[in-house]
Amino acid sequence: MNDNFVFPFVREKETVMNTNITQWVDSFKNNKNTGVKEEKICGCIILCAMGLVSESQFEEYNNKSYSSKNLNRFTGGQGIINVTQDDTACGTSDLSAVMKDGTIKSYSVTQSKGKNKFKCMCNTSAKRTYNLELTDEIQSIIEDGFKTHLEYMKSKCGQEPSSRWKDRKISRKSNCAIVICSSIAKVASSNWNKKSQNERVCILQRIFDVSEDGVPKSNGLMFVNRNHCRIDKIFNWICLKIKLKEYIYTTAISYFVYHHSKIPENELDKINWIKKNFIIKTQCKFNNGIIDGLGKKDWVPRVGNPLTSWNCVSGPLDDIFGVSY
Repeated sequence: MNDNFVFPFVREKETVMNTNITQWVDSFKNNKNTGVKEEKICGCIILCAMGLVSESQFEEYNNKSYSSKNLNRFTGGQGIINVTQDDTACGTSDLSAVMKDGTIKSYSVTQSKGKNKFKCMCNTSAKRTYNLELTDEIQSIIEDGFKTHLEYMKSKCGQEPSSRWKDRKISRKSNCAIVICSSIAKVASSNWNKKSQNERVCILQRIFDVSEDGVPKSNGLMFVNRNHCRIDKIFNWICLKIKLKEYIYTTAISYFVYHHSKIPENELDKINWIKKNFIIKTQCKFNNGIIDGLGKKDWVPRVGNPLTSWNCVSGPLDDIFGVSY
């Protein structure tokens, strides 16, 4: 990525630069995305590194001190911009940092887990990426599984809905969601493999948030540990190391759609090879559970929707991208 990357101000709200904790936290009003907690903490930590927020102010907001690990690059910075809900600005970045010299670096923010080699690159709909429609076939698969799951929950938790119906340890044992999503994943993979090579490459470019030349639209990725108030690792993107046109194949394994290159003809354990060599693993899932509406007072059991938001998780990032730290 070009170190002198200039932030393309698209509309007025992107020009708002936050220089204190109150401004930054307020910029997330009405944003209910799951990653907001990491983004809030990350921004507050960077404001501290820039010298705009004191350690005591951070502790007052978060009741914890922060770690200054990996933060030297932000010293003297001018502020941060919330771009988490506008992909027209810097691709799928969440935060843009206005550096000391006025240049702007944009970063995606994600939760720190394990060795931090993987990331959910995007959430996509089944229709947009895999051309899935609610056909009679898919509707029948969903409804049959739902009825079986509903009877299972009644047998385990009582005929009338109660707080026990929300217990995932109980609901997961019915296995109905896995059966439904595995069937849908097979259809999704089949649809993908029928697309033209050019269409598949274009979709992979969108998922990885890169240009046609393989250049990332953001500057990097931050892994944030919100419990310990620190940024564990920062990947600075350089460019793709792989050729997307070689990774246009998919295989459905359970309720995942794996994106990979052509499987070697002499490979005996194809499933194991795919799991070791995929670049994207998309999870077919019910966004709000197989039984929807459990959080409402006047609850009536209704079928959840497994075609709305699917997670596209990367393979090892440093195998896919050239990165610096």
